[in-house]
Amino acid sequence: MISIKNFTSIGNAGHGMFVGNGVDVDIDGFFAKDNGGDGLHFAAARAVQELKLPNEEALREVLLQLQSANSEEAKTNAITQWFSSHGATLGVGAINTLATLSSNPLVIQWLSSK
Repeated sequence: MISIKNFTSIGNAGHGMFVGNGVDVDIDGFFAKDNGGDGLHFAAARAVQELKLPNEEALREVLLQLQSANSEEAKTNAITQWFSSHGATLGVGAINTLATLSSNPLVIQWLSSK
């Protein structure tokens, strides 16, 4: 079992986005980061799995669209439109989580590192 130690929450409460010393693990299935950086890849894969996206590139595509949205309504519309064009629908919780992820500093770092 992976332990959580020396962490600071940097994400939306309840969705377990942590960064700190040692191995960090998300609580609710969306984002994690170890201080070697490999956690970003793990977290992206986990988000892909949880949101039933076809691959990590699809997650990047959704999050990049969200970054260009200039309001909460625009973000919700962008997410809903992207998923419906791929034959899927999302609940409000997943929409809110994606919107939060798109503005998370670790996510922005991950998106810009590709």
